[in-house]
Amino acid sequence: MVRYQNGLDYLAARNPAAAEQEWLQGTREDAGFLDCYLQLGDLYVQQQRRADAARAYEAAARLAPQDGTIFLRLSQVQQALGGAAAGEAASRRAAQLSPNDPDAQGLHGLLAARLRRDAEAFAALQRAHSLRPSDREYLLGFVWAAIKQGKLPLAEQSMAPYLKAHPDDVWANHAMMVILASKPRTPGALQTALKHAQRVYAMLPGEEDVITTLGKLYLEANRPADAAKIYRSGLRARPQAEALLSGLAACYARLGQPRKAEAVAALLRPVAVRSQLKRHLTIRLQFNPRDNATRLKLARLAEEAGDAREAIELYTRAVRQAPHDMSVRRAFAACLERLNQPERARRILRPNEMQ
Repeated sequence: MVRYQNGLDYLAARNPAAAEQEWLQGTREDAGFLDCYLQLGDLYVQQQRRADAARAYEAAARLAPQDGTIFLRLSQVQQALGGAAAGEAASRRAAQLSPNDPDAQGLHGLLAARLRRDAEAFAALQRAHSLRPSDREYLLGFVWAAIKQGKLPLAEQSMAPYLKAHPDDVWANHAMMVILASKPRTPGALQTALKHAQRVYAMLPGEEDVITTLGKLYLEANRPADAAKIYRSGLRARPQAEALLSGLAACYARLGQPRKAEAVAALLRPVAVRSQLKRHLTIRLQFNPRDNATRLKLARLAEEAGDAREAIELYTRAVRQAPHDMSVRRAFAACLERLNQPERARRILRPNEMQ
């Protein structure tokens, strides 16, 4: 307790190094004193020393295995270190131990959604939203989980009051667009969905799924020329987008322009083959998450499709999976060079980077 209090005094005096030494000494003198571990974990999080924070919280969790707040903090640093899967066990434990804590429920629900465990995500986020209805992140997470579960009336009912109060919230509008576009069609419902999609497109003109949705609604409304215009706008930025190419080919067919339709179909064929291969490799990786060779093939396909974000994420996971495999690092570095990130490419070739 003396070391713990001394550390707090040093921290108040803006001397975190001395505070750390006091708390470390406290853990040596009494390995069963919980609060020193918690203070160390919190300090390390502030200093972005996530590996040290994880070790401190793990020690605290062993001392207090029924404290959900500790598992929540542990899950957060584990996710920062190794992605969603790394913090899964601690997140689930936090949610089990703290059924009335909106953050324990909400953060676990968001993690489950990232891991595509849709039913689990829906249950946790519904609980989080009921516990803290004003939280925008948990509301949006809950609405998307409800959409994935096919609970469209519930999603719309939950989203409508927030959207009425926040009409300029881009992602709330995006969620409502998906809800309206997914509902059974009547002439009035089609026009409502179309108007909302147009509004979202004005907010998010570069989002592929927004362009795809608006194009489909234009086709349903028998406006193929407008749909073609929208699809072409998306293809200027993403010429390898399968959904956009497919949509544009359908537009030209509807417009009675067979030569243009065939030209787009010719562009679509290799893209469709690549998408089929990507789906096959994704399934293979799901069965064996440690298969780095498959992960690297997926990363290259993502890069070829123009999805730099997905490619970098896959290469990053590959390096974390095998931090000492220089062939993996060289593949990542080559990708970064092609993306005009030479400094990052040089860093990734250092053996200790990202461990």
